[in-house]
Amino acid sequence: MRDLSRIHEFNTRTFTILMLTLQVAYLGAFSAEKLDIPFSTTLVGILGILYVLFIPGYLILRILRVSHVTSSETILYALGLSLFFDMSLGALINFAYPSLGITENPLSEVPIVATFFTSTFLLTIFPYLTSHDDTRSPKILLKIPHKTMLFSSLLLPLSVLGAYMVNNYGNNLLLLSTIIIMAGIILAIAFTEVIPNGAYPYLIFTMATSLIFHTTLITNYIQVQDVYGEYYIAQSVLKTHFWEYYVGDTPYNSVLSTTILPIIFHYISKVSLTWIYKIIFPTFLALIPLILYRIYTSYISPKMAFLSVVLFMGIHSFFITVPFIPKQVTAEVFLLLLLHVTFSREIEHRNFLLTVFGVSIVMSHYGTAYLVLGMLIFAKIWGYLTSSLSKSTSPKSVLSNLYIALYAIVVFGWYANMSEMISLSSVLRRVPSIVRLVASGVLFSTKYSRGASLLTKQLPLLGAIDKYLYLAIGAFSAVGLIIATIETYLKDIEKPRFDTAYIAFSVYWMLILGATILIPHFAMMNPYRLYHLSMITLSPFVMLGLQRTLKIFERFFTLNHIRVAGVILVVFVLLNTGALNEILRLPPFYSSSLNQDTALQLGGIEDKRMVYGRLITTWDVQSSMWISTFWNSSRLIYSNRWGYGSASLHSYGELPVKNIESMTPDGVIPKNNYIYIPYIFKKLRLWYTVDTLGQPKYFNATNLYTKLAVEYSIIYNNHGTQVLWS
Repeated sequence: MRDLSRIHEFNTRTFTILMLTLQVAYLGAFSAEKLDIPFSTTLVGILGILYVLFIPGYLILRILRVSHVTSSETILYALGLSLFFDMSLGALINFAYPSLGITENPLSEVPIVATFFTSTFLLTIFPYLTSHDDTRSPKILLKIPHKTMLFSSLLLPLSVLGAYMVNNYGNNLLLLSTIIIMAGIILAIAFTEVIPNGAYPYLIFTMATSLIFHTTLITNYIQVQDVYGEYYIAQSVLKTHFWEYYVGDTPYNSVLSTTILPIIFHYISKVSLTWIYKIIFPTFLALIPLILYRIYTSYISPKMAFLSVVLFMGIHSFFITVPFIPKQVTAEVFLLLLLHVTFSREIEHRNFLLTVFGVSIVMSHYGTAYLVLGMLIFAKIWGYLTSSLSKSTSPKSVLSNLYIALYAIVVFGWYANMSEMISLSSVLRRVPSIVRLVASGVLFSTKYSRGASLLTKQLPLLGAIDKYLYLAIGAFSAVGLIIATIETYLKDIEKPRFDTAYIAFSVYWMLILGATILIPHFAMMNPYRLYHLSMITLSPFVMLGLQRTLKIFERFFTLNHIRVAGVILVVFVLLNTGALNEILRLPPFYSSSLNQDTALQLGGIEDKRMVYGRLITTWDVQSSMWISTFWNSSRLIYSNRWGYGSASLHSYGELPVKNIESMTPDGVIPKNNYIYIPYIFKKLRLWYTVDTLGQPKYFNATNLYTKLAVEYSIIYNNHGTQVLWS
């Protein structure tokens, strides 16, 4: 039977017929949708997403004749190349069509669909016209899926149905069951051999998608993360049909993952922006653990690699924070592909793929782009300093002077032209302050370091246990990294476990983690996001560190490190998802999926704001759209300029942040302005200010709400929100 995941290796005739059939089928569905034929919208959505996410990538793989990759790796490479193609083609349309006089609305439906179809059609016939037809059609044996794989297939439907039950009935039983099943799978792999290694990638994907969707599908709207600013930019492009890259004072407008990619997805698939951000981008994130597993198995056993990936997925930023930061998700896909190419010895066209994935990181996210540049420079310096010690070889292409120089030129060139270096300028403005504080001996300061503030925060029992688990993970990763570094450079080992590039990258991210805690104002990117990025390379060292630590106690007692890791990870996952907190009904409550009722019944201010402070409700959307319709643009809207207070106004109300001001706790509002009372303020009587570290500080706002309601006129009121006039 043919392996459909490797269709680029089919013989020329079969490949061409298959590609043309898919493209014609899409055009047929697209046309049917225009004629309002029943079910055509669903069909164009399914075919459109497959079309835009995979067909360009498979066509490029066919042209490059890439073959030394597994089936799952092929899918991931096809996705990465497709995303690069989509962003590049969209940017080309945006700049070229108005200049050539073709259309003044390049990013509208007809130009996008016509150009996309024409481009993929040309890519389809190119191999047909140039091929000597020496490509074989790969064969695989039809294997009956392992029973565990069939069982784990229930996870995603349970997660989706569970989110539906929470949204409509307030019942979290199915979501709790999903998390418990995951815990059972982890223990089964740690304690038994009943699940074969070949099932691990599938289990990883089902667990990743279930974890992510159990949070992203809560409510029918995006959540309060960077996505609400990205939504605003994308909505602006949809309305103007043009990306004005030089407009605005936000770096969000400088990346194609925000300005081009969702527009391509929307017009080709007919999926709304909300569901693009709630399903499609989070699915990209769910594929990242698959790439990690492939990388990790080059260095450690499959079982340890599986547990390392579970650790990466179990960190709450993976399924709570990052899914709603689409620009970072897109950049991470390219970062993982770049790392995979770097550490793969046999892949063809290495330099081309490294260039494509490196450029794509830059086009996707400024923060990740700068961090990767730092990683490459650090690894190069590390290589010079340790060259006389190392016995292992490193992939040289990604660490060559030429590659690093070209990557730096692309980074600075892109952001100098697209955003006047807004993000880098904000970093550089803080450098003198950081230097002064460090020179004064200010380190590990809760006043100046977000990392230190989080680390020293007082928490209830379960929160404290979770915090100490994070500290233990950090300690084990440091131990594992030190041991691996010694083995690589100092021990007389013919072939060390890790190559020098992987060690260098990992040391860099360990230093980033340390700086996040120690150095004032260093964590300009959220510490949770930096931790998430750092664990991409550091997770395997946690397993190694735990293994070596347990060996110290072997003369007293013997513990299997795999089993110990399995137990720790189960507790870790249950705590980070909020499942254990929900079962025991003990704070802290922070899961918007599992802890909604318990946070109201048993939680304090911090619990309620963690659960509800990231949710945009139907009432928020309705009131934001009302303000947008009747708003006098010469007047300000008082709510909060950052975070929850502006999220629905900025995204669904399409109101500029510059017109939103933060109300002070004293409730004094200048005359003739709007006052926006969102759901959490009206229903829960909670509101917040933002401290010097950019962190929200919530307080009981009953008195503030009463003062506002008495002194100012109500001009709009629904079940959950209000708009006042001062």
